[in-house]
Amino acid sequence: MWGNNKTWINWLQFASIVLMSPFFLFPTLKLAWAVTAILAVILARLIIKDRPFERTPIDWGLGILSIQILATCFVVPDIEFSRPKIAGVVFGLLFYYALIKVLKSERILKSALFGYVGAGLALAIFGLLGMYRTGEPVFSRFLTDPPKHFPIVHWKLPGAEWGFNPNPLGGTLLLIVPVAVLLWYHYRDKSAGCIGGAVVVLTLAVVIFFTQSYGVWIALFIGFWAAVLRARWKRICLLSLALTIVAVIFMKGYKPSDLPKIAENNLIRTKIEGRYAYWEAALKAISRNPLFGVGMNRLRLDPRIGYERAHAHNQLLHTAAELGIPALVAYLTILIGAGWMCLEVYRKSDSEWMKVAARGLGTGQLAFFIFGLGDALPLGSKLGIFFWISLALITSLYHYLVQNRIRKVEGYDPRRHRRAIAHDKSAAIYRFDPNRAR
Repeated sequence: MWGNNKTWINWLQFASIVLMSPFFLFPTLKLAWAVTAILAVILARLIIKDRPFERTPIDWGLGILSIQILATCFVVPDIEFSRPKIAGVVFGLLFYYALIKVLKSERILKSALFGYVGAGLALAIFGLLGMYRTGEPVFSRFLTDPPKHFPIVHWKLPGAEWGFNPNPLGGTLLLIVPVAVLLWYHYRDKSAGCIGGAVVVLTLAVVIFFTQSYGVWIALFIGFWAAVLRARWKRICLLSLALTIVAVIFMKGYKPSDLPKIAENNLIRTKIEGRYAYWEAALKAISRNPLFGVGMNRLRLDPRIGYERAHAHNQLLHTAAELGIPALVAYLTILIGAGWMCLEVYRKSDSEWMKVAARGLGTGQLAFFIFGLGDALPLGSKLGIFFWISLALITSLYHYLVQNRIRKVEGYDPRRHRRAIAHDKSAAIYRFDPNRAR
């Protein structure tokens, strides 16, 4: 069976990338061996006349992004400094295409979704134990800093010797929390699913709370409000938020005459104004080299950014500053394509679990985008692999929807219509004529 449908080469390609992942995440000179092993699998695909990479609706965006990454290798004066981020993006792209090659059946897709949530749970626990303390408890007037009561584990990972930054940790969990919540709600009638899902969701919520990141909280709220809640619950949610703000003002003893002063000195406004220097540095970097950027991982060398802060605190500006405006356009194209695929699956799938998965993954991408307006998880970062897994799951759901709808068309002959499907899957669904097939 494997010899006929070439499933074995799909799993071999995926396994080779997983096994070589440490060389990409912590690149050294041994990275060349990892690349050689993966190229050998791709060469084997060509020998057996199989396409190395699956065609997807976001190929153009991924292709332009790849070209920009290749170009940055010739732009930077020192490739060694950019190598970790370049290796991270290459790993993400390879992992994305390898994953969608193996996510072909309903059983494997469901397993991958639950595995994705499980990986998010492991990341949350791992990150909480290794999180460094910011020294800025949000609710200092009501309770002490909760994370300081947890044991601190120094994982001694390269780039996180002093602990994990809570903001990127919380931003990454934004991709996972909506999927976990909606899957839990969908399987709430099953006792095992209800209890297990409740534990997972509660753990993720606690970790996100302990990150004490306003950007993460706001992004999660807006994402759920915009993509999950119904119109009635949206109004109730906004009313509850307004009442909460009034209650906090009342508990702190403020008077109505103090409201202008609160608006002038509120913490959120202060944090936004603190981003201005980073955004200005990114805009100047874009103006210096709008086509190819300053090179991956080099924006942090600007004194206004600072090496330790590492990024421009805006995902879009940071991408354009390091990889150029074409890379920014490609990145936005990828996000738009992912959103479109989620909508297609949600609107046209007959399977309830696929609707739930598409809604959760789409909400996660939306929340991650909102988070990126005030912070950033630069392309090529180690936690960015969760972004690529989310994209792979979205694409695989869409491909599964397309193949299922095509198979239901009466008179469909896969040998005669494979080329049309490969070039335009959506057209194959809605323009396929059964009479012509006969």
